[in-house]
Amino acid sequence: MEDLYSNFFHSTHTLAHNVVCASCGVIGHDPSLYNTLRTDDVSLRALTVPQDTYVPFDFSTGYADLDNNRIMVEKLGVSLNGDVHICDSCHRSIMANRRPTEALSNYRWIGEQPQELSDLTWIEELLIARAHLVGRVIRLEERKATSYFALKGHTILLPQDTTRLLDLLPMPLSSLPDIIRVVWAGKTSPD
Repeated sequence: MEDLYSNFFHSTHTLAHNVVCASCGVIGHDPSLYNTLRTDDVSLRALTVPQDTYVPFDFSTGYADLDNNRIMVEKLGVSLNGDVHICDSCHRSIMANRRPTEALSNYRWIGEQPQELSDLTWIEELLIARAHLVGRVIRLEERKATSYFALKGHTILLPQDTTRLLDLLPMPLSSLPDIIRVVWAGKTSPD
């Protein structure tokens, strides 16, 4: 029994941290799925942003090898000792001297998150999102023996016209019932 607990503890703690790909920004938890390069590795030049390309934010990392060559990487993918973590998919492209399709330097940058958007609730995020889930279920009742413990079904993605969101942010309160609905399924009214 002690070995079972010990194995569970060690395997859980092995995966209990985030590893970020410096090329595409994907977050994983298994370090064995990432490759490590040094900041001075010439193969990282596949992630270079051309000198004549305007980038509307500072993407410097503090490492001269990356900054002097205009190599765009996700800062969270570079460790304090100068190791650059790259996922397997991006690593294959970089080793072939090709810019990965998913790379931030492939005009996929989003910049820093504005301070005004850093502390939004999930409802506020829904109101300004460019895409919406068709449904979301949040359990608001106490669990009883007669309660349902799971939902089963299919997910369908529908195309949406997002151009109106560019002109209307935040969405008017009148559109709130189209996004969020509260349904009470209890026998008595809620307190």
